[in-house]
Amino acid sequence: MNSAEQIIKEFLSEKNIVNVLNGMQRDELPWLHFTLGTYVRNKYLWDNFNNKKVLADYYNEEDIDGLSYKIIEELYNIVNKK
Repeated sequence: MNSAEQIIKEFLSEKNIVNVLNGMQRDELPWLHFTLGTYVRNKYLWDNFNNKKVLADYYNEEDIDGLSYKIIEELYNIVNKK
């Protein structure tokens, strides 16, 4: 992966992620910290300096937890067309 858009596209290709986000309200997103948030951090951020750098620059966020939340929030917005 070499861009945030590619990573977002990969997430959106996973039906389970789309289904979870499609059935949620925005104020419920923090509930995903230990589920989808953990998945995001483990797969794309921890021990993956290149992805972390690309995503940190894209979202202007260095904190891993904050970064995973911003990714989830963007996915939510796309899935729910907001």
